Amino acid sequence: MRPLVSRFLSGSSADRAEDAVLGEPIWGPRALLTDVELRLGLPPPGATPEDRVQAYSSRLRAARAGEPFFARSLDVDPHGTAATLLSWRDELLEAGWSDAPVPNGGRRLEALTAVESSNDLTLPLGMADRLVRVEHELRRFSGPLYDGVRLLEPLEAWPGRWRSLFASLDATVDASAFAPSASAADSDLGQAQRALSSSRTQPTAWRGDGSVRWLRARTSWELGEAVVGLARSLPTQDVLFVTLGDEAPLEAALASQGLPTLGRSATSALRAPLQVLPLALSLLYGPRDPYRALELLTLPNGPIGRFAARRLASALAQAPGIGSDAWKAAKAPAKPDDPGSVTRAAEARLRIGEWLEGDCYPRGDGAPRAAIIAVAERVRGWAQTRPHVEGGDVWLGLAARARALITLLEAETRETLRPHELEPIVAQAMGGGLRREVSSETAGRFAHASSPHGVLRPHDAVIVARWPRREPIGAPGALARG
Repeated sequence: MRPLVSRFLSGSSADRAEDAVLGEPIWGPRALLTDVELRLGLPPPGATPEDRVQAYSSRLRAARAGEPFFARSLDVDPHGTAATLLSWRDELLEAGWSDAPVPNGGRRLEALTAVESSNDLTLPLGMADRLVRVEHELRRFSGPLYDGVRLLEPLEAWPGRWRSLFASLDATVDASAFAPSASAADSDLGQAQRALSSSRTQPTAWRGDGSVRWLRARTSWELGEAVVGLARSLPTQDVLFVTLGDEAPLEAALASQGLPTLGRSATSALRAPLQVLPLALSLLYGPRDPYRALELLTLPNGPIGRFAARRLASALAQAPGIGSDAWKAAKAPAKPDDPGSVTRAAEARLRIGEWLEGDCYPRGDGAPRAAIIAVAERVRGWAQTRPHVEGGDVWLGLAARARALITLLEAETRETLRPHELEPIVAQAMGGGLRREVSSETAGRFAHASSPHGVLRPHDAVIVARWPRREPIGAPGALARG
């Protein structure tokens, strides 16, 4: 097997169909490292990023003596300090640092070295640690792992430990990746290519020969229709889309014009079930915001039953605030003479009391860490009972995010957290959200890549469609074609 490897191939990539060869996968760094570990019989790491931050926070506290440079930051923000210093440590390790003292390395490097050597607390493996593990294992391994490894970037573009790994794998740089374009030298496209590969920032003059086109529109959706219309009008079928930013407008335009959709997915933190955790935590602080309560009540399949949630939402509309007369009336049985209605109302009151009427704490003083963990545990336990509901994977994802938050909070040394102190910890636990399907891939689609790095071979026409993830009305879009 001869994998083709690039630092930037983390998304979809596009190769010419006639060049596809069985046994020549296209990988990014993580995929290559995972396969090397598999071939060497090394167990995969099971830790989450939150587990690593928690463990490193414990390491920092153990090395707190002597007032290192991070001591005051660790007192103010243990989580943020641990996450930042862990990223520094991983970058150093990936570059080739062996956690040994470096002469004249400076005060910060001395402190990080002391953190590594001053205690025996286990740190779960990250990417850099896995590279070290593979490096050691390869010294005892005889025989090649692959028939060859081809790189799209020069070795100098990779950190030190990656260069060491590639030396063990006898990797070579694929010269064809840097071959000059066949575009006419005096065309607009040729000028643009020369400008991008030299110190000039733009071509000297545009000829207007059509080899490069720039489209702008008031909205992403209008631009999507124009982009697809252009693709249909081209005299070739060898068209490649490079989609940057929001992919929904392009997919919608392809479907509306009767063309095969590309099949894309995106990570979103805005899926309704994921909002339960931050909303439940926001209601822990008083005075409670009625708008946050309203958002929790109107979530699809939220923790309060639909009938009771509608009545409470109506009560909030009449008198914003929890505990008003309208609120109390909404909790009463809809049919006092019906035993079933009385029973359902009693069950609903228990859930309402648990989710919306429990203890709350002044924002200026902060909420006890134990109370925050209790809310996260409640969300996790509730989400674990929901996989039977439509979109069960999202509910399990919510349970995992709540578990991650609990892990981070357990590493905290502050006994109380104010809202602005809790928000970055929640953001860390939520990550980028959960992946969702934007569209389904259909037969006969255009070739596509998720970044310019994924364009691995020349194509007759390349359309780069770039839109921001969030844009105001009237924000421009852009398209370049060559």
